[in-house]
Amino acid sequence: MKTYKIYSFIIASSTLFALTSCNKSIDTNKITDEAINQFIELTKVPRPSYHLDKIRKYLNSYAQEHSFEHQVDDYGNFWMDIPATSGYQDKPKIILQAHMDMVCVGEDGEGAGYTEEYFINNPINAIINYDNTITASKTSLGADDGIGIAIIMAIINSDAPHGPIRALITADEEVGLIGAGYLPDNVLDSDYLINIDDDVSNEIIYSTAGSLRMTHLKTCGVSTIPNEYTGVSIHISGLLGGHSGDDIQKHRLSAAVVTSKIFKEIEKEGITYVLGNINGGTATNSIAPYADISFAVLSSEVSTTKNIIDTVKNELMNEYPDEKNFVIKYNGVAITKYLNSNDSKDYIDLLASFPQGVISMKTKDLPQTSSNIGLFSIRGGKCSISTSSRSCVNDDLEMLRKNTFIPNDTNKGYNYTIDSYYPGWDGDPKTDLINYLKEGLALSYKEETKLVATHSGLECAWFASKRDGIKLASIGPRIDNPHTTSETLYIETVKPVIETVLYTLKNIK
Repeated sequence: MKTYKIYSFIIASSTLFALTSCNKSIDTNKITDEAINQFIELTKVPRPSYHLDKIRKYLNSYAQEHSFEHQVDDYGNFWMDIPATSGYQDKPKIILQAHMDMVCVGEDGEGAGYTEEYFINNPINAIINYDNTITASKTSLGADDGIGIAIIMAIINSDAPHGPIRALITADEEVGLIGAGYLPDNVLDSDYLINIDDDVSNEIIYSTAGSLRMTHLKTCGVSTIPNEYTGVSIHISGLLGGHSGDDIQKHRLSAAVVTSKIFKEIEKEGITYVLGNINGGTATNSIAPYADISFAVLSSEVSTTKNIIDTVKNELMNEYPDEKNFVIKYNGVAITKYLNSNDSKDYIDLLASFPQGVISMKTKDLPQTSSNIGLFSIRGGKCSISTSSRSCVNDDLEMLRKNTFIPNDTNKGYNYTIDSYYPGWDGDPKTDLINYLKEGLALSYKEETKLVATHSGLECAWFASKRDGIKLASIGPRIDNPHTTSETLYIETVKPVIETVLYTLKNIK
């Protein structure tokens, strides 16, 4: 498909939204143009989780340029306060909220040069395509949640009527809603908050799952392998990957499963192996799409090992028919430092013992509890596995921690850290806020708006726990394949979100 870079986008429809301010029609095409242009500008600002100084500086400059009062809390959450327009001072205050960080994923991970250091220092190469989508060249796009920030910026910089607005942009959402957890309670000084972080058009999220993220660690000694061993490397790639909340029920293959199955089958054949280095996965909350593994076996067993790997690949392709691009490349390797065979087996045992995928379903379409092995690595004897578990039942997360992760860690001599935790959000689908949002979406869509409880996590969970009675909802434009190099934003779905927020700002009482 031919593509072109562009920094202005003209919406095809010329219809003006049915809003008036001082008897002047509000051109939502113009506001949408502004949102798209602002999003493209945001892609130029590096903003991986934990490395947000550049985006905070950008937001601070924006607030100063427009004379908006603004603050940053001790953790790094940022907000701007926008006064009501004339005639709307008596409207209730509404918080418009998005998050500033993005999941940074590059083609084939480190092998293609897309390291954490790369994303800290380089922009995303965003491309607007002829089919009115926006993608990125060889990396994730960051529409999750850059487009949410851009929509908020376009709205508060327009002449559309509204009551008081707080534009809240939180930090480190993608690594466990951390910024929202540290947000001071008094920042939520409104009874209404619209989270612009959904990735499905014409739906409203009113309930989400809680999450528990853990890292499992052990440092093992390394040594030079005996002469009778031969080094081998395999590169697992081409897997669909995906979001560990949105996509976990789609029966997608994880590189962690591929890795553990290969070595378990090698063990069954009585072959002793020693592990060198492993680099698997892209982010804790992404289904692992690739892995690079170096290991060694007896020279006499190299051919048998290769046959086992080929057999495992064929079996998994039959079990996961949607993984049409799944490949395993097999090569020799010159690395000479390896774990001993016992530590190698313990690592694979631990990897295989942790659940991957859906554990239980709440309804036929909605998981209740799941777990994902997002990152797994061995570097110089430092062995690590990072897991992200989700559930709408908080007790299920505690049971996973106590009955699965801790016993298996202890058995294999691993230590664990709890990297983040947040509760579930059991919201009400019948609030007046949701009713206004439904009415706004009905102006753009003929189909009835879906009210959704999701297995993903949203910062609304923390907001609900910090302010009793706050009314919350999440909406957003269509984003396919977030957290992957195939991430795609559909431009035509941005305008309905803007119109819906404007409708709510104008009409809420």
